Amino acid sequence: MTKLFVNVPVDSLERATAFYLKLGFAINLQFSGAEMTALDHPAVHLLLHTPESFMQTRQEAGTGFVKTGLMLSLQCDHRDDVEQLFSKALQAGAVEVGARVEHELGYGRSFSDPDGHHWQLFWLGISQD
Repeated sequence: MTKLFVNVPVDSLERATAFYLKLGFAINLQFSGAEMTALDHPAVHLLLHTPESFMQTRQEAGTGFVKTGLMLSLQCDHRDDVEQLFSKALQAGAVEVGARVEHELGYGRSFSDPDGHHWQLFWLGISQD
């Protein structure tokens, strides 16, 4: 099985780590250090980087740190899971983005984490066979 690892630049490792711990992620101490925190979740492995550490992961040359536009989408097993995770995110300091999405194909909520990264939580009410 393949696994997804997402490298995310953050302004404060401490604040970002606390935020994602409240969402149910667990710290992976084996890969964490002063410049990066590795977080595990059944759906994704999240690597939080200081700006300097993030720049080192990039293959292109650059003179400064620039946040990359990105939307992370996480599929939930049930509609209620969307709401539960969305509520946890808001309680942990996220900001709601846009309106609730509800239609015949599914349901979704979106938020920005404390570093401004956009997350979309969704549930599909259709068979994916």
